[in-house]
Amino acid sequence: MLYFTSNSTSGTFTVIPLEGGPRAVLYPNPSNDGRFKIKFKNPGAGQTIGMNIFDASGKMVYRKNIVINSSARTQVESFDLPFLKPALYVVSLKTVSKEAGNTMNEEINLIVK
Repeated sequence: MLYFTSNSTSGTFTVIPLEGGPRAVLYPNPSNDGRFKIKFKNPGAGQTIGMNIFDASGKMVYRKNIVINSSARTQVESFDLPFLKPALYVVSLKTVSKEAGNTMNEEINLIVK
């Protein structure tokens, strides 16, 4: 997400990244045949992340709970979802169980080609 500030006298904009940035990165994007990985940054051991994938019409096409099982700075989860047809999807990642106030609420666009 981006936060915009403006200088009304010149009409220019400054882009300021939100503090902390995204806590999840999906790659490769675009994905080939529904194969991709999600890298969680500073995830919080013991936390459960609910992953829902929606198609362009808003219909849920996949759901999975991901358990963060390490206290490492990152955790990578791999997915092979060949039933995803070439299209644009929204991957929603939301905390199901909270650990030490470490919560996640992110949406990432996924292109399957």
